[in-house]
Amino acid sequence: MRTATAIIAIWLASPVALATNSPIELRTTLAALMERLPGRFDNAAQLFFERETQTAEAGRHGRVFRSFVRIDAPALGSNVLVAQVRYGGDTGRFDDAEFQVWTLEDDTDRKAVRMSPRRFRNPAPYRDKALDPDTFRGLGPADLLPATGAAGCELYWRRYGQDLRAANEPEECRRRSTSLKRDV
Repeated sequence: MRTATAIIAIWLASPVALATNSPIELRTTLAALMERLPGRFDNAAQLFFERETQTAEAGRHGRVFRSFVRIDAPALGSNVLVAQVRYGGDTGRFDDAEFQVWTLEDDTDRKAVRMSPRRFRNPAPYRDKALDPDTFRGLGPADLLPATGAAGCELYWRRYGQDLRAANEPEECRRRSTSLKRDV
């Protein structure tokens, strides 16, 4: 009984238990995301780990490069990122479905930072210069379309203590899987 009481007391005192995602926390979360998300990322460490742990070949991932570039696009919002994905590394095959513009804003009703994707109406002029923020000067709503498919789901970021976690809203983000022949 003492052990259970001690565990509950520690849990209640932890920052996770105190996270309320209040308006000030949402502003802090938004600022943290706009600082942390821009950059170049790949999954080389994941691939190394899979080799070292002898993950079965069928369960191994391929090399993926992802980048987020912060852009100045006032017609879209104050917090805007352009994301790209390439398979095989930073010069690998470009994924048009993952070439998106993401806007981030506080959503006080959901107590989260909403990250909303859109896709380019015509991605070709931007594709080769996706890492250069100047490429996107003057980008506006007429240049974009709603994102579709699995890449079209909004993400909701919430703070849990020092952690930032994102999830979509399952009720709003259901897609019909052609391979599974069911909603996912």
